[in-house]
Amino acid sequence: MEVYSNMEFYLYLLILFLFVAEFIFQIWTNRLEYLSYFFPLPEQLKDIYDSNTLEKQKKYHLEHFNFSIKQEVLFFLLTFSFIAFKGLGWFDSFLRSHIQNEFIVTLTFFAFFGMIYFVLSLPFSYYETFVIEEKYGFNTSTKKTFWLDLVKSLLLTIILGLPLLWAIFTFYQKAGSFFWLYAWAIVVLFSLFITFFYSKIIVPLFNKQTPLPEGELKNAIFDFCKKVNFPLKEVYILDASKRSKKANAYFTGFGKNKRIVLFDTLIEQMNTDEIVAVLAHEIGHYKKRHIIKSMFMGFIQTGFLLFTLSLFINHPILNKALGAETPSFHIGIIAFGLLFSPISSIISIFFNYFSRKNEKEADLFAKKYQQSEALISALKKLAAQNYSHLTPHHIIVRLTYSHPPLIDRIKLLQS
Repeated sequence: MEVYSNMEFYLYLLILFLFVAEFIFQIWTNRLEYLSYFFPLPEQLKDIYDSNTLEKQKKYHLEHFNFSIKQEVLFFLLTFSFIAFKGLGWFDSFLRSHIQNEFIVTLTFFAFFGMIYFVLSLPFSYYETFVIEEKYGFNTSTKKTFWLDLVKSLLLTIILGLPLLWAIFTFYQKAGSFFWLYAWAIVVLFSLFITFFYSKIIVPLFNKQTPLPEGELKNAIFDFCKKVNFPLKEVYILDASKRSKKANAYFTGFGKNKRIVLFDTLIEQMNTDEIVAVLAHEIGHYKKRHIIKSMFMGFIQTGFLLFTLSLFINHPILNKALGAETPSFHIGIIAFGLLFSPISSIISIFFNYFSRKNEKEADLFAKKYQQSEALISALKKLAAQNYSHLTPHHIIVRLTYSHPPLIDRIKLLQS
């Protein structure tokens, strides 16, 4: 066995302990989630499913649950093996024996392990789409679309991720202890770019967006926007039905780039009043400045993460704990990520609470403009069409839910 200094060895054990503890915690939350599938439906939700559909919905969730457990265990064992047997450090040494350029070492390191996880995820993604989702009538994607989406996603990751990685790595090498400030700036600018141009650049790579045609629905939407003083130039329809029957809508962008996007499946499944109510909720997010607030909080979190990273990334012990003899950018990031994971989980609980609070405010905005009844009807239809989980465990809600459970939203709108 390789000889470790006491501090290196204890840090190595701490990393393993935190990684295993997080997995055990995930198993515990999985158990709570499993139990929640057998909770009785609240009285207010019993009109969503008949007994046969309710049974089918439960089987759908249990099948997804059991499938995801297998995926979690596989990736846990794979990652644990790389950490426990110092595979990360060994691979870093192997790359250094063949590659002289430090950035190419980092790029190859991330690309190799990213590709491993990408390839291993493919069978799970394929099975989920063409077996489970197909079995329960949701999938409308063809195999051609599935593979094209994967290729486009991979190319997009390379096109956007490579310059971002190079910029952060360059700042790390040349800016010393202040590299986190430059990295923070570039991440913020990148996030703003994606937010501003997501619908104009990213979405068209995967879906068609067409303006909502003239008619009753468009008139009702613009009448409501005028009523609440929401400047809207156009509403777009997204051809989501090419992949799934599940419905949704979203608001994106700022200023001249802001737009409301409706899934074509939403238009098929709901009447005009219900769609206007859904949009009232989305407009509520804009009016309450939730998008700006969420972005600002995300930027603060990123800055805190990068600053903390800068304090540890160059420490040789952090690298040696994972078996790397030479301090490196990529090994430092992974070691820090493993150590920081519990804090990150706690932060995510706060962000989920903040998100649920925003959703309540958006619902109250819709309620303020007499959209409660139509929004309740729309939410119930969405739940029915998407086979939503209606009885989540209250602990899981607090830990992971970005939206309040349906029963809580209905009670709020009816109060």
